[in-house]
Amino acid sequence: MTDPVDELLRADGQRWRAAQPEPPEPDVRRWRTGKRQFHLAAAAAAVVVISVGAVVMWPKNEQATPAHRVEDLSAVAIPTITWVPGRTLELALTGEGATVQATGTVRESAGQRLLCPPAPTIGEGCPMGVRFTGVDVAVGTEVTLKGTWSGGALHDAKLDTPIPRRGELKELPMECVPPPGGWQPGNADTNALHEYVYAHPERFHPPKVDYPNGPLVTPTGDAGTRPPEVLVVGVVTGDARAELRELRARYTGNLCVMSTPGWSTVVDYTKAEAESRSPALTGLMRDPANGIFSISSTSEVVVDVVQLTADLNSKINAASPGPVYVRTWLVAA
Repeated sequence: MTDPVDELLRADGQRWRAAQPEPPEPDVRRWRTGKRQFHLAAAAAAVVVISVGAVVMWPKNEQATPAHRVEDLSAVAIPTITWVPGRTLELALTGEGATVQATGTVRESAGQRLLCPPAPTIGEGCPMGVRFTGVDVAVGTEVTLKGTWSGGALHDAKLDTPIPRRGELKELPMECVPPPGGWQPGNADTNALHEYVYAHPERFHPPKVDYPNGPLVTPTGDAGTRPPEVLVVGVVTGDARAELRELRARYTGNLCVMSTPGWSTVVDYTKAEAESRSPALTGLMRDPANGIFSISSTSEVVVDVVQLTADLNSKINAASPGPVYVRTWLVAA
């Protein structure tokens, strides 16, 4: 015999379920194509599953508390980092009879030892290596040699103490103080933040990742053991505190927002990247006689050469559509 109380509870439950709204349909118009498609589609599917669960388990559809630190954004200190030129632009021309110095790897080609610049190589030799005399160094050794430059070779070379590479470009420093409780371990999804930054390229310096406690040594590790990663964003123009609110709404991880007047913007980086691929400039690199072993870009085109002469410098500046910075491997000692 069926208990009438059970019947009453079952009927009441059926009436309650019939009164609940249907779970929302996913908005497929917001799904993106391209490289991020899998991640965004997976996230959308997760939202649908959670919505169905909310109907069954939590009729009030309460939202779970995000598992990240809640910050008082009005109390966050925003550093101001004004651009200070990090290098000088004098030309490091090298001529016959000059005392020069370079750091490279010793290779061998046709029985001749060569000092090779930091350029990609195939096989044992290197296409832009320079001959040297005066010192016997094992193949594969990275050394700094100082000697006399003559006839395209380094004569009477001696081992020397490495010097910092001249002309390194200044990077944006991370000057934010840790929040209460310190930087949290691990990282977070940056897609929404990057979409906002690159939708307003004239406002921001390109974001970078900083490791205040040192980077991860091994390639594996879960979020609980990974060292803290801080996403650093420079606000070149506009209200840095207003941008902090916009960025924090899109990113739950460790965030450092700084006011960076005078620094380059995403627009500058994008322009320089396009200019670095100009046919005239890449054509110079294809000729080994010019000794150009790298063309890259930051906020400007950067060209690395084995030896800089006045003639080569003129060729590079004529070939580049915009500002260009030329760095030489052989430098005056």
